[in-house]
Amino acid sequence: MDEEQARILEVRLALLTAQTALEKAADERADKALQQVALHLARLSSAEKSRYYYLRGKFSNLRNDPLAAIADLEEARRHLQEDYELEQEILIENELGNAHYRQRRIMPALTHYLVSLEKVNSTKELFTNGLKWKILMNVANCYLALNDWEQAISAFREALEQAGTTVGLFDQAEMFYSLATNYGEQGDFQRACLNLGRTLQIYEQVEDQRMLVRTRNALADMQAQIGQYDNAELQVNEALKLAQVAQLSDRCQEINGLVTLAIIRQKQSKLEEASNYIEEAMKLRDSCTSVTQLGRLYQTAAEIEADLKNKEQAENYYRQALEVVEASDQAIHLADIYHSYGQRLRGWGEVDRAFEYMEKAYRQRERGRADADASRKF
Repeated sequence: MDEEQARILEVRLALLTAQTALEKAADERADKALQQVALHLARLSSAEKSRYYYLRGKFSNLRNDPLAAIADLEEARRHLQEDYELEQEILIENELGNAHYRQRRIMPALTHYLVSLEKVNSTKELFTNGLKWKILMNVANCYLALNDWEQAISAFREALEQAGTTVGLFDQAEMFYSLATNYGEQGDFQRACLNLGRTLQIYEQVEDQRMLVRTRNALADMQAQIGQYDNAELQVNEALKLAQVAQLSDRCQEINGLVTLAIIRQKQSKLEEASNYIEEAMKLRDSCTSVTQLGRLYQTAAEIEADLKNKEQAENYYRQALEVVEASDQAIHLADIYHSYGQRLRGWGEVDRAFEYMEKAYRQRERGRADADASRKF
């Protein structure tokens, strides 16, 4: 092998190293490999250049820089036109979807995901194991973000059918968890509990404590919704024990469990105990990054304070809940808070303000439905 051939082989090995490393994380190993390829890019074919820019785009996405990712992915698509590979085109479209999804531009993301899914379905070629499954999961998550539960559940079901033996236990557990979330949002708590039970079995099998905590909390929440308070408490207590053992830096799941216990006590008319759980959860809020969990914490605190006849404190918590959730623009969650606040205002005799907040709740629900309807056109 002459010097030039050896150099080309070295660059191709660096490209393979970057691809392998990026399956796990955008770490220093992947960065160094991509830098090494960049120094000798002219030695590669158009298809290999396309793969390089695709990997750079994936690297940027994992580093939470979607704008840089889009620029690299468009460059990858340009090189692909000179040396076309179907699998590479599908990967680029899927990664473009990821870049838009990270910017919360759900409709463009869904468009790219559906294009990649259509191309997968148009061929009988065998691609990387789990590729179609990953795309279906991305499609499902877009519909979930658009509050289109019917389409989301359909995509999750197809992903489960696709999984077979090509998807690992962890990914299968994630599918069951997402499916359970959809059923829960639709109010079908029996099916939600069933799928969460499947998730729990898998996580226990692989001994993933972080995911066990999350799943136990979700199952407890569903059980509380259908009045299975004893079972819900057992799940929450197990989740809190596991969280302490795992020493999780993000305390959101502990907040989740404490809020569920507070809701159970509220439904049992044990308001002082409910308030105590909320107080414990409030101590952890600075260590939680989840808008959903913080919004749920403040809303539950507001409802408990209202039941305790503490109107001023209840309104303060409602305002905090709205401030947190409005920043994330979650239509359905906002509608729920507005509706709850409006109902309380009506009970306090403030009819005009009650009407204002009920009207806001209605508009948010309509916006959620409009987003779901728009998603069906894609």
